[in-house]
Parts: sequence; structure tokens; C-alpha cells
Amino acid sequence: MAKKLEKQKTIPKNIQREALIAQRVLSDLASVNALGEQAPFNCPACGGGLWKIDKGSKLRYSLPYRPCLY
Repeated sequence: MAKKLEKQKTIPKNIQREALIAQRVLSDLASVNALGEQAPFNCPACGGGLWKIDKGSKLRYSLPYRPCLY
């Protein structure tokens, strides 16, 4: 029996922006700063700067320029 497909959900704007930055479509500092604030932490693999993203109920860190695959 085939499962009924769920209704497609809208991707939040901040996740769309983060994906565009990772794909290097957006690369200006204003776009990166719109994600959140720069954190005092670096990626352990590549040393790239991390951004603190505090949207919704969960805190997370992002490596917007993704110089590595860590």
C-alpha cells in the first residue's frame, strides 16, 4: 500500500540564506551577520569562524563559508 505524501513545508528564510551563503551565492558580510552573531569559536578542522544562531527554541552554531566538510 502506498503512503500518502505529506504537504510540503516552507523552508525558513534563515535556513535558505545559510544555504545560499554555503553555496557562495551570497558572500557579503551583511548576509552572514543576518544569520546571527559571530561566536568566539572556530571550526576545529579548518579554523573557520563560527556564527551563533539563536532562532527558535534551539541554539546552534554555523560555519557559513564552509571551507571544510566538518
